[in-house]
Amino acid sequence: MSDAKSVGTKFETDVVGYVRGRDIEAQRIARSVPDCGDVAIGRNDFVAQLKARRDGKSPLSLGAWLKAAREQSIAYGKSNNLLKPPVPVLIVKNPRHSIGDSFVIMYLKDFIDGDTEVPDPTDS
Repeated sequence: MSDAKSVGTKFETDVVGYVRGRDIEAQRIARSVPDCGDVAIGRNDFVAQLKARRDGKSPLSLGAWLKAAREQSIAYGKSNNLLKPPVPVLIVKNPRHSIGDSFVIMYLKDFIDGDTEVPDPTDS
């Protein structure tokens, strides 16, 4: 396993442990095609894409990462026969800080509405 992959796997495991430690369901999502995200939180409430940057200096690609989280949330919803996809979130490790100090990033509309709309491919 590559160093970057092991850092990511450890971060996923640590996030699941942190969430479960607060009596909230969480589990790592098995690798699949299409990608369905890294961690499911709650009862299909959230699907998280996790990013652990080792040095804190590598560039952040928040827009691309959050877009991927949305796509993964939709794929997760379809693969689990859900009526609507879970809310996509991006969890980014804050280097040299505890797991609880990680950043959770999401679309404002998902935060306000608590709902994920499947984007219309004809909208630009």
